[in-house]
Amino acid sequence: MAVELRALERLGELRPGSPHFPAYLGSWEGEWGQGALLERVAGPSLASLNASSLPALFPGCAHPGDALVLQLLLSLAALHECQIVHRDVKPENLLLCPRPPRSPGSPDSPDSPSPPPSLKLIDFGSCAILAPARPLSGLLSALRGLPPASGVSPTSAAVSPIYAAPEIYIDPARHPYAFDVYSAAVVWCGLLFRLDDAKALASFKQQLASAGHDLALWLRGSLAATVLPESTEAGLAELSRFGYRPWRLLRRMLSAAPSDRPTAAACAEEVRSWAELPPTAPSPPPSVDDFLKAVVPPDGALGCDLPAGPRELVTAQFKAGKPLGLILADDEVKAGVYVTEVLPRSQASRNGRVLPGDRLLSVCSVSVKTFAQACDVITGSPASVLGMTYLAARPPTYRSRNQRVGKHTSTGRRPFNEDAVISKPYSNGGAVLGGVFDGHGGGAASGFAEQNFCRVLEERLELRGSGVDAALLSAAWSSLCQEYIDTCGVDEAERCAADYDGIFGVVRGFMTAAGISAGTTATVCLLNRSKFSLLNCGDSRGVVYSEAGSPLAATVDHRPSSLSEAERLGAGGFPPPACGAGGNLRVRVPLDDGSTYLYAVSRSLEADENARAAGIVYDADVLEVEAGFGDFCLLATDGFWDVFDVASAGAKARDMLREKILNVNEIAERLCADAIAQGSVDNVSCVIVLNEK
Repeated sequence: MAVELRALERLGELRPGSPHFPAYLGSWEGEWGQGALLERVAGPSLASLNASSLPALFPGCAHPGDALVLQLLLSLAALHECQIVHRDVKPENLLLCPRPPRSPGSPDSPDSPSPPPSLKLIDFGSCAILAPARPLSGLLSALRGLPPASGVSPTSAAVSPIYAAPEIYIDPARHPYAFDVYSAAVVWCGLLFRLDDAKALASFKQQLASAGHDLALWLRGSLAATVLPESTEAGLAELSRFGYRPWRLLRRMLSAAPSDRPTAAACAEEVRSWAELPPTAPSPPPSVDDFLKAVVPPDGALGCDLPAGPRELVTAQFKAGKPLGLILADDEVKAGVYVTEVLPRSQASRNGRVLPGDRLLSVCSVSVKTFAQACDVITGSPASVLGMTYLAARPPTYRSRNQRVGKHTSTGRRPFNEDAVISKPYSNGGAVLGGVFDGHGGGAASGFAEQNFCRVLEERLELRGSGVDAALLSAAWSSLCQEYIDTCGVDEAERCAADYDGIFGVVRGFMTAAGISAGTTATVCLLNRSKFSLLNCGDSRGVVYSEAGSPLAATVDHRPSSLSEAERLGAGGFPPPACGAGGNLRVRVPLDDGSTYLYAVSRSLEADENARAAGIVYDADVLEVEAGFGDFCLLATDGFWDVFDVASAGAKARDMLREKILNVNEIAERLCADAIAQGSVDNVSCVIVLNEK
């Protein structure tokens, strides 16, 4: 409270009558402690409003978000001139103060509308004061027991993680005011993309952090998501105005490096420069290429310069913020970063995948070639889990002849993994089963399929009393889907949505906004008696290859861009697919709350009745392919097929199978790692089913 009172006194001295802060009227002391007397602001907070209510507050303003952002930036500029960092900029601390109507004697007509409300910044309980207001204030502060720089310590962090900048703590010597600029940018994103609740904004912040706080990389990942709110495209249209100047400014404000962010005053001048321009004619839909032209693919792909010999790629995950237990060093002769020692009882020791002599190739998909680079990436990564890839020399481990199905799933560049995989050998006729489930809106649906598909299949097998085949797969999938829908109907909000922690603002899924239930696609392969039976619902893909790696058959992706799917939607009387950002067709699904979502798939398991009413069904295609000895089936989620074509994927898997160094689980893991290295922005999962005795 002492720091807050000092900040309010400082603002009262340096900015009396400022329209950006409530007027400070004095302080009081009582048996309950200290308090401040402030001007009463008879207006709502920005958190109590939504994007649809803003036009009424700013009549005649074509872009009310610009007016709000400008006022916020002017407030921060005034605050920073007083050498105060707020550190808790969020909609709850932004009050809209209605201005009184014009009096009849004013120069303007009495019938003219009232001026728009002003924005006032409140709650300075988390602020940091970086210097005294007057030369003698330092002495007065010392007498009060306060240092000249108050509210700054290595353990004093912002109280709202969703709006906090990546640096978390304030360093008075290193661009401290940039913290508020980042928070203002997050508030701006909430207005642009209509993220009106904490869950939606927390999801956006997680996605942004996983993209290294690069707005262009975030956009690339969002456009690859299965479900995209229509409000995202509306926000992109706003950012494309005036030659993409708003986009460029917002991207700089969200930079991970505080030194790269402009000051609040510079941001306000930039917004003012276009906010005061006259309205222009509606512009054509924004070109996504203009947004993404600054996106650079990852620095090289794993395996480009690997030396020949019996070596393999090893991936290991470590918790950030805790000692890894690795001693790394440069090797000038071998030109790389190598593990020289693994400390006992450490993360690396318990992990067991990394050994002395392994060469470190990348950390969080960023290539490293020197010890300094490795340290910078490890210490500067915003992710909570460090994914590290090594080139390892290991004794050959020949594939077990009994292992015919392998699986692997990877989070990739997403904050959480919504994919699920299954692999199971059956005693009935030597059959094996593999499957991938690509979830969206959380992992509830894909996790349900992973846990229950084999059980449902076996129940159907008992009822049928004969061998497994494509028809049985289809019946099992239909039963599973209906069971999931019935389960979600019991308590849809809890069972079928992404888990959310309101205190820490964590969403266990890749959601862009609230309101949707978790869904999943499915691609399953059953190998039984020299026959591959494939089931597919959605845009994951299964491909059967010959021993030589030539594709023999493949499932058809169920996307709105498919002619057959467009015809199915039209024949069923459903609305035609809409053209979304990037030129991709999407199924438009209106929800009960008035929001609209754009689905990249036209078939998937959906608990939400609105999605099914829009024509998204769980009907699956099935096909059967005769299998020769050495033939194999590769199943993968769309995150894999986004960067691999059918031919190159088959050739890569064929080469690893022929080497007989890696087992099928390791081959699936290698394929996932290659897809991530080649730029996939999605979760990546692979399953291999091998016809080999």
